[in-house]
Amino acid sequence: MTVIQEFDIDDKLYTVEAYIVPEEACTYDYLGSPATVDIFTVYDEQGCEITSAIDYTLYWDLEDKILDYYHTIQ
Repeated sequence: MTVIQEFDIDDKLYTVEAYIVPEEACTYDYLGSPATVDIFTVYDEQGCEITSAIDYTLYWDLEDKILDYYHTIQ
């Protein structure tokens, strides 16, 4: 599922385009898997693509916010 969402982190607005792979339920012989996020692009407030310029902590914060968003719409 592809999502495009805006998130406010540290008083800065980021627009994120990402793909969410839904979780798989566990069965008798399979432990299942959690939902995962693949971030494609990140845009700043001016609309500039900054994906390669963000640090890992911001990347992880954006992943967490996308997963939170995914769990609220499920």
